[in-house]
Amino acid sequence: MFTSQISSLKKLIYPYYNKKYQDKYEIKFSLAEFPGARELSELCCGSDISPNFFRFPLTEFPGARKLSELRCGSNIPSEFFQQLSQISHNLRTIFIDFNGLKGLEGLEELISKQKNLKNLAMSTFDVSWENVVPALKSQSNTITKLHLYSNNICLPLSFVSFFINLQEVIFSFPPDDGVDNDFIENFVKIEASHFPRLQVLKIPFQRPKPESLIKFLKNNGKTLKKLFICELESAAISSIANFCLNLQSLFVIFKSNELHLLQAIFIRCQYLESIKIWCGVEYLNETEVLEIVANHSPNSFHELKIYNADSDSNFASPGDIEFVSPEELEYASPGHFEIVSPEDLESEDLEFVSPEDLESSKYLKFVSPKDLESFFISWENRVPKKLLSLIILKKDENKLLDEESMKIAKKYENLGVIKFGTKLYDDDEVEEVFEYF
Repeated sequence: MFTSQISSLKKLIYPYYNKKYQDKYEIKFSLAEFPGARELSELCCGSDISPNFFRFPLTEFPGARKLSELRCGSNIPSEFFQQLSQISHNLRTIFIDFNGLKGLEGLEELISKQKNLKNLAMSTFDVSWENVVPALKSQSNTITKLHLYSNNICLPLSFVSFFINLQEVIFSFPPDDGVDNDFIENFVKIEASHFPRLQVLKIPFQRPKPESLIKFLKNNGKTLKKLFICELESAAISSIANFCLNLQSLFVIFKSNELHLLQAIFIRCQYLESIKIWCGVEYLNETEVLEIVANHSPNSFHELKIYNADSDSNFASPGDIEFVSPEELEYASPGHFEIVSPEDLESEDLEFVSPEDLESSKYLKFVSPKDLESFFISWENRVPKKLLSLIILKKDENKLLDEESMKIAKKYENLGVIKFGTKLYDDDEVEEVFEYF
């Protein structure tokens, strides 16, 4: 069998068990048939496991003793976790997808037996992680990295305060479809907690209430090096400049009237190296952002990511415009068409798109070539000199800059002033938020 030909196996991924499919194609191998798995360090199991896969006692398999990473669902029978807990005590990373109740008792035992658990990630949409919270207390001194992912904002979070040595925490709570939930309700239970080693805080989706976040940053902002968060109230953004003076990397969404808050962060956070900024009609203006960066960013600053939120908007192309005949108007149902009066046509609220605008709309809206070169000149004249990485984030593969702007960017890249690049926005988000998923 092919499994016997694998002499060294470090990582094994066993996906969701489909009995009908695997029985049909006789996929009935067991872990014992992988001689190379004696060096196994990472095991990834799906939401269920074939009975054939562990048809022998795990205690007889020496490779399990060396496991350092386990990814699994909570619906695996408890016997698997109970066997593993007898011999595997040095897991450094555990990722649990709470997708059922079968294995919760065994999971508690496995977690409590670990001696040096560093990284914990938990996700759930249907089952609460509340049952394993008591076992997590046994890891209060060892866990340094925590990632919680769920669409349930009311899940218990108070246990987070157990982990006094946390260095990184990610609260990923995507909004539930059809439910208007703006805040992580239970964040208030950890707002007063103190994490003296916390360096990374990421809240990419739903956010805590402003007063809770401000209190949390007041207690923990001093040690933060990276803050990744979505839209905040102005008061909460101001607290970043007040409490997070050692920041090196920042993402927060500024509204169009909050340019002064960006300036304040640059002036106060003198160790800042990188920032990601949204621009657009409702957000900051690119030209003003470049001016602030050139004149107020600290000497340590060297990376600017810009995303134009308006690039998601689509202009109508000529082929998208449909002309209606008098006959179609006559038989159209009431309310199907809106008749525009001559007065409406003269209104300043209406904007007509010319063929030239339609052609240029395939490029991302950005600064003019003149303003772009002015920024590069200002950056070139800064003292001390530092290479700037300018990254334009985009939603698709369309061109970003017109030819003239691209020539200017290339010119200053050749002069060693900037390093210009582009990146898909979604790829950037995945790297920041979904490390374990």
